[in-house]
Amino acid sequence: MASIVSILYRSERSVNDAQKKALLFHTAGIELQELYETLTDPGTDTFGEDTATEYEKTVRTLNAYFVTKLNEPYERHVFRSMTQQDGETVDQFIARLRKLAQSYNFLHPDVDIRDQVIDKCRSSVLRRKLLGKENLTLTKVQEVARAMEAVDLQAKQMGEQRE
Repeated sequence: MASIVSILYRSERSVNDAQKKALLFHTAGIELQELYETLTDPGTDTFGEDTATEYEKTVRTLNAYFVTKLNEPYERHVFRSMTQQDGETVDQFIARLRKLAQSYNFLHPDVDIRDQVIDKCRSSVLRRKLLGKENLTLTKVQEVARAMEAVDLQAKQMGEQRE
């Protein structure tokens, strides 16, 4: 919601803090105004000395209410449950894992993604090949997987030509 207001007030030459807050509530409607009146600003508890403007405090309070809080153990479970889908390349699987991993607190996301690919890829042949590699990085996983997928596709096409 604040981003809409930010765009609107940028078009004005000089909009003060009170006008920004009024514009926010006018744009959002009476329901948000009534909800806001029941909320407390997490500011000083979270940030110590508070130098935020009144508008910034309003946005912070609304964000504290509306922004989804992650349940990290559950989110990790969701990540660990992801498997490579039928017809999905390893690169596509990695892209899905990377997108999901962005919102997690992984210390080494590439390592977690690498491990998930090894554990949940569809090809047992690829898994065995990857497990046999030393110092395996995510980049190396992608290289090996691309090569195997290309060979599998070529072998399939050659087999179809013979039939």
